[in-house]
Amino acid sequence: MKTRNDYIALVIGLLLTCASAIALPIVGKSFGDSFADFGAELPLLLRHAYLLWLLPTIVFAVWLAWPSAKRRALITYLVAIGGVTLAYAATVVVIQLEIHRLAATVAA
Repeated sequence: MKTRNDYIALVIGLLLTCASAIALPIVGKSFGDSFADFGAELPLLLRHAYLLWLLPTIVFAVWLAWPSAKRRALITYLVAIGGVTLAYAATVVVIQLEIHRLAATVAA
């Protein structure tokens, strides 16, 4: 049986992951002009940012399939926060690596 806390965890997890799936591609695309000025393309991760829409799907699947009712809300929160944290960290790392690569090209 799913409790009120389970449903709250699902809604918060879905809102968090959907907001990230919307925001990260926008942020990534804003770097597109900068990369184009240097004759470079957006990194692969940012060109395929639509894959971030898997995060809400994963959160929902975990919430739906988690066998322990006692831990369902906690695991839903952890999956949502972990997925968003990894997505943001990967985006920052990819952008920084590309910027450093472009800076090395310009300096040479």
